[in-house]
Amino acid sequence: MEDNMKIKSCISGLLLVSILLQPFSPAAQSRSTRDTIFRAMKDELNRNMNGLHLENMERPFFISYTIHDKSTVEILASLGAIISSEDSRNRSSIVRVMVGDYSLNDENFSDFSFKYSSSMIGSSGQTPIEDDYDGIRRALWVSTDNVYKNAAELFEHKKAAENFSQRLFMCGLRLLVRDTDHFRGD
Repeated sequence: MEDNMKIKSCISGLLLVSILLQPFSPAAQSRSTRDTIFRAMKDELNRNMNGLHLENMERPFFISYTIHDKSTVEILASLGAIISSEDSRNRSSIVRVMVGDYSLNDENFSDFSFKYSSSMIGSSGQTPIEDDYDGIRRALWVSTDNVYKNAAELFEHKKAAENFSQRLFMCGLRLLVRDTDHFRGD
C-alpha cells in the first residue's frame, strides 16, 4: 500500500513537472509567432541595409538582429502547498551594426572622448511581446538607428585617429632621417 502511494506521488510529481515545462518547449512557440518575428527581422534588415545612411558618414556593411523570447514561471511553495505563482514573458532584441568594411571598421577601437567604445556592444532593447509585425519592426528600427549613429561616429573617430597616427609616424620618421643626416655631417 505504501509503495502504491509512492508511485502515485511520483507520477503526480512528473505530471506537474511536465505541465510546468510545457511552455518552454520549442513546440510551444507557434509557427505563426516565429514567422512574424522572422519576417519583421528580415524586412527591417533589408530596409536598413538599402536605406540607412547619414550625410558625410559611411553606410553600414553589416547588421544583425537577435531576438530573445523568454517565458518565466516562478512558484513558491511551503509544506507542499503553493503559496504564490507568477509567470511572465519578456521579448528583447540585440542589434549589431558595423560601419566601414571587414578590414577597417568601427570595432576594436576606444576613444575616451567618445561615449561608446564599440558598436560590438550593440543595443539591447525591449521588443513587443505581441506578435505585432509593425511593432517589432519599429523596435528594431529604433535600435538600429541608434547603434548605426554611434557606429558611424565611432568609425569617423577611428579613421581620424589612424590618420593622425600615420602622420605622427611619418613626421617621426622624417625627424629621425634628418637627425641621422645631421650626425653624418651632410
